[in-house]
Formats: sequence, structure tokens, C-alpha cells
Amino acid sequence: MSNIAYVSLEQDLVGALSDAAITIVTADADYPASNLKTQPMADSARGTGAGIKIRFDMGKNYNVRFWGYLNHNISSGNWVIRTYDDAYATPSGESYPVPHRALDTKFYYKSWTPKQYWEHDFTGCVLSEAYLEMGKMVAAHNPTFFSANYSPGFGRGTRYRSIHNITEFGVTWTYIKQGPIQKVRIRFDPAVVGVIKDELESFFTAISGGGYPCVLIPDNSGSTEIYYMRSVRDNMDWEEVYRRAMMTGLSLDFEEESRGKTQVS
Repeated sequence: MSNIAYVSLEQDLVGALSDAAITIVTADADYPASNLKTQPMADSARGTGAGIKIRFDMGKNYNVRFWGYLNHNISSGNWVIRTYDDAYATPSGESYPVPHRALDTKFYYKSWTPKQYWEHDFTGCVLSEAYLEMGKMVAAHNPTFFSANYSPGFGRGTRYRSIHNITEFGVTWTYIKQGPIQKVRIRFDPAVVGVIKDELESFFTAISGGGYPCVLIPDNSGSTEIYYMRSVRDNMDWEEVYRRAMMTGLSLDFEEESRGKTQVS
């Protein structure tokens, strides 16, 4: 198991580079490929027909070690990442399968040859609809790893945000604004805080407290688990006891970014 890691929006090559051109074979004009760059993962892109591919022209050669796939509708089946020596005519010979995980998944590989042209081929996937839907994709040279792992634990939960109205006849009408939303609490004991205090501050600065979402990676070894989340608080506090290397513990609480809203009639 690796230490917990993250990718901030500043590290996201797709979001940060204006010259990263994205195309979908074949795209739905109402859900353009440009939505894969935007911050909300509820604004999705779609591809239709057989042999759906998402292609990235990064503008120059990059070793993209980390790829994140957020809010997708792939039910089963692995997809393939490959690189090209030119504009999608001559494959470089490097390609790797991406293991399936529902809704969100990641791919991390350390030894790519830097290339400008990258392709994600979803031909072998089973989709929940007649089209491929993807809310956001994240590309980074490398996640940022903390030098010490969370301790004592990594808490999880689920919540909904709903409006409940009861009519004069006692019938309940529900409007689900958000849900289900995954919750995460990362707890660091005093010994860990003392070791990674500066790293925690850098992380909290990169996401501006609750200002910006980030990709949280609980385990970047063999796991495909990732979360696209935002801090629920704008402050991070601890105490230094008597100005020595003794710290109090702290907890960071995050909630998943919305995938959209549904109404229950």
C-alpha cells in the first residue's frame, strides 16, 4: 500500500494547458469533448457509435503517468491507452489496459515514453447507455504523495441532500438535490502531523481550503480507487505544544463533487 496522494487542478495537464486539444471519435455535439476539461464532473462529454475513442493532443511530448476517469458510465470491460508517433496514424507500440472500476477509476504507470498524442480506446467496454459518457478526465505527470500515511484511519460515508415537503394529505414529496455523495475523513495523529505539517499546508493551499476540488488517491499501488472531492472546511488547525515538535492531531473532511441531480416524483 502506498501513502495517500492527490492531484490538484494546478497539476491537471488537461485543465491547465490551453493547448491540450481533445477530440472524441465520434462526438455528440450537445456534449462536447471540451467538457472533459471543465472543473465540474457533472458537465459530461459523450461519444456515440462503435469504436469510441478519446484523443489528446498535448501540444508537446509529455510523460503522462497518471490518468483519472471521473463520472463515467462504463458498466464493465477494460479500455486501452496507447500513444502515437504522429497525429494518430502510427502507433508508438506502447499501450496498456485500464482496469474497470464503476463511476471513477485511475491508471498509473511510471515508464511511458513522452509523447504528444494519446488515445483512450473504449471499443471493448460495455456501456450502461447507447453512448459513452465521461464527466471529466485528469492527466498529470505524477500525483503528489505525502511522505507519511494517514493514521489512525481513513473514514468513509455517504449522504444525500434532499428537500422534503409533506402535503396537506400527508403525502411526502421529495426533491433530491444531490446524491449519493461520498464522504471521506482523513485522520492524522500527532506524530504524523509533526512529520508532514509543511506538506499538509502545501496541499491545503493548492486547493484553497474548500475553494477547488482535487483528486484524492487513498492507495496508488494496485488499487484503482480515486475520489474527486472538495474540502468541506476552509480552515485546517492544529496546535504546536510549547513550541516544540509536539503536535495535536487533525482531521480533513471531504465530500465528493456532484454528479448531477435527480428528481423523485
